[in-house]
Amino acid sequence: MLEKLPKVGRNTSCLCGSGKKYGKCCMDKDVETQLKRIMNEDLQNIHQEIHEKEFSIPHRPKSFWEWLGWRLRRSPGDVYHGLSRKQVRNLVDFPFASPDLVRFMDPLSVSPQAPVVTLFEMMRCAMAEKGLRGTAKGNLPRNFCRESFEKYLDQWPNRVGPLRITINKEEDFWDLHIARILAVGGGWMELRSGKFFLSCKGMDVLDDLGWAGLYPLLLHDFIHDFDWSCMDGYGDIASVQSCAVFTLYLLCTYGDTWRSKRFYEDCFLKAFPKALLEVRPLQYMSKEAHLKQCYSWRSLARFGEFFCLVERQIEQDCLLQDRYDVRKLPLLDEVVRFHAGEPLP
Repeated sequence: MLEKLPKVGRNTSCLCGSGKKYGKCCMDKDVETQLKRIMNEDLQNIHQEIHEKEFSIPHRPKSFWEWLGWRLRRSPGDVYHGLSRKQVRNLVDFPFASPDLVRFMDPLSVSPQAPVVTLFEMMRCAMAEKGLRGTAKGNLPRNFCRESFEKYLDQWPNRVGPLRITINKEEDFWDLHIARILAVGGGWMELRSGKFFLSCKGMDVLDDLGWAGLYPLLLHDFIHDFDWSCMDGYGDIASVQSCAVFTLYLLCTYGDTWRSKRFYEDCFLKAFPKALLEVRPLQYMSKEAHLKQCYSWRSLARFGEFFCLVERQIEQDCLLQDRYDVRKLPLLDEVVRFHAGEPLP
């Protein structure tokens, strides 16, 4: 059994003996401490389960260990929330090639309504047959961005926030910028002779299946190909994007009721503590706080809400919109299905 580590506050003298406060010394270096703490909790759970389980003649040791493994994966202290380590690896490394574990519906059984759909339709209508003239940098024109922003504000106010902004270029309208990159990068829209047009590929899918067919393809492109670190200031923390489908699993498991975004932040950090190694040191914020903010912004707000998989309930008078609760929307169950397995009898 690992020795239990003492609790150290940020204002406590650092255990390394430097004489400095923990927050000014080794707090950002203690990724190993996080790992040992999680391992210690797991070992304590196993020890408790062994003592609480009553063996009887019909119970074979093998079946007990199988039962115990399932029990620990389903326990409140389990960092993978019912999944085995192998299943988590498959969700992270092969999310679209593990049909025994997760299946993405394609096409959908419903026509989805989501911010990404709204923006794509705005671009599609503006392009029509004559195309939409782009800027010299290959962005959408300013007038179109301004008009689209006003319409978008009425339909999806949570995506814009309470602070009014002036739209002078495409990058000022964050969601439209992402939608344009996603559409062009996926080959659904193309730039020819300085004008944007809907590609033949995009027209074929929309004509045959409508948004029930194109939405799953945009979702795949966003998870698999789009750079989540694009212009958000958090830096290259690849594990947040790699764990996108694990986040969907958490939302499917716990999203029926409103839960604070901190709940999902803690779930992610406990499951993937090594993600702290990707965070660059900051003077004004700990690595853990920085990673949690990055996770909730990219996974819940930018991804989940953008595709209308979740809704956020933002606290009143929160201008930065960084304090909110999250709940899954019905579209999530239409988009993805998980098969984590059943307990042993």
